[in-house]
Amino acid sequence: MLKVTFSSVIINILIIHATERSIMEIWDLYDENRNKINRTHTRGIPMEKNTYHLVVNIFITNEKGELLISQRHPQKTFPLQWEGCGGSVVSGEDSYTGALRELKEELGVVPKSMGICVRTYLNNNKNHFNDTWFFHENLSVEDLRLQETEVIDACWVTRDELINMFNEGKMIKHLDYVLEYFYEDFIFCQAKEHHIPYLLDLRERTMNPHMQKAGMPTDKFSNLQ
Repeated sequence: MLKVTFSSVIINILIIHATERSIMEIWDLYDENRNKINRTHTRGIPMEKNTYHLVVNIFITNEKGELLISQRHPQKTFPLQWEGCGGSVVSGEDSYTGALRELKEELGVVPKSMGICVRTYLNNNKNHFNDTWFFHENLSVEDLRLQETEVIDACWVTRDELINMFNEGKMIKHLDYVLEYFYEDFIFCQAKEHHIPYLLDLRERTMNPHMQKAGMPTDKFSNLQ
């Protein structure tokens, strides 16, 4: 199977360390080429020019071809709008461990699947690199443990339902790029091990560069071959 298993113990350790840093959230800083510059930054203080931190967005698909989305707390920015989940990567984490922590914190999810970084870009206006991760899990919404201060609801949606939510202004607009990856072939190759050749080809052509930029060694998936 296309799986990397992470125990809840390991995820909880990541959260403990991250929580200690995020009481006053501390970020590692990078230059414009995504090289760490051995400096940190405290959230809420204006960032210096030409310094950047890491932000992750995370989405989960299931075997029904649906996408898991969550609704933001009314006191957050983009109040009551829908998204996947995500946030800033804190000091000491890389993009991948930050994504795992955000999933656990906001939704109570410890993924069993292989995570794939499908997109990374530099947002100069907000001084951060933004990585988008996809996981494939078959979960019930009732099994989620929502972080009360961040998330008030969650649901599975089809691609058509997601498009309608964007059109109706219910989804955060700048996340509409997710539609490029939320399609049947991509979900199917995540879920079915007999589609390993397809995933390997897709990974080689499009995903490896993103995963490398996100700090995740692509040789971690050498067992797929």
